[in-house]
Amino acid sequence: MRFPTVVSISRLPAAAFRARASLALVLLAASMAASGSPIPVGNGDFSNPANAGTVGGGALGGSGSNVVIGQGPWTGTFAGAIGLLAPPTLTIDPAQPAATISGLLGINVAGVVNNQGWFAQSLGTNYVQGRFYVLSAEVFTGSALDLSLLADADVGIAMTAGGNVLAASTSAAPSLVELSPLGSNRYQLRLGYTADAAATGAIGLRLFNQPQGLLTANLLPSISFGDVELDGRDVGAAANIEVGTTGNLLQAQVGQPFGEPIIAIVRDAEGDGVPGFQVTFTAPAAGASATLTSPTGGSGLVVTAVTDLYGIAVVYAVANQQAGCYRVTAEASGGALDQAVFHLRNFSDDPGQDSVYCNGFQ
Repeated sequence: MRFPTVVSISRLPAAAFRARASLALVLLAASMAASGSPIPVGNGDFSNPANAGTVGGGALGGSGSNVVIGQGPWTGTFAGAIGLLAPPTLTIDPAQPAATISGLLGINVAGVVNNQGWFAQSLGTNYVQGRFYVLSAEVFTGSALDLSLLADADVGIAMTAGGNVLAASTSAAPSLVELSPLGSNRYQLRLGYTADAAATGAIGLRLFNQPQGLLTANLLPSISFGDVELDGRDVGAAANIEVGTTGNLLQAQVGQPFGEPIIAIVRDAEGDGVPGFQVTFTAPAAGASATLTSPTGGSGLVVTAVTDLYGIAVVYAVANQQAGCYRVTAEASGGALDQAVFHLRNFSDDPGQDSVYCNGFQ
């Protein structure tokens, strides 16, 4: 079963963000397919009137744990700072529809945890060891967001078991967290997790706002969540690395960045993308070449990149000062898989440099 080839646009510099975003629809349209097995999330869109309600707020230092909101299945947990802050208010409003945590305040007292809260529910489905899960939710604060802001303010989504956090968007590896714009300051936040030995029993979900310590500069006093979805798929060992960027997309003037990223896709034998897999990209050491930059592995002629939730590894390239055509390869560490080969061209307006197509890319 193939997982959709979707390009992540998280944790990237602005120029890279634009380049990667411009290719996202191309790749998605080229390889759209089934996306694993959706797992039901009770009232995941928060539209059910039976689950409407508000919990939290009240006296300084007040708290509540797993308080059912409306008729469930979502519960609310909230806590204030004793003698200093009231707990936040947690509201599920089917008219929006959304689940909102509001009324968080910052305090400038060293070592004191700010007020905090989260929505949670335990699903009627158990974890399967070794299965890869992707949790997603819309987030909205009324202002521009990025992953660093969410992480600094301790806002995000998590998967739990028995009330213990197994994976959270604020602490997971960068390749396993994505934030994609949906418009009007609304974003989709995704988190990937492979069920390990700690994942026992029912799958638990959490939508949280838990500012820690002195974070008043990045504090988000109100945040809303919507459209919570969970998907699971079985991922086998990496079987091949495919070229994800081809043809005339990989041309640049000497000394300038390429307009599109170099994308390799790692798949298992069933065609599913393999997340968290390290890929090594290599550009020529002499002649026409490019400096490569990986969001997960530095810059140079040889860099590593880790695949994202969909098995996509990405690097960005800047042409050196020599015109000509050349190859960049992507391969697994140790050469366990066949290389993916990308054909690049540096061109120049200087008549002294050969800027022909090198017989259609060499």
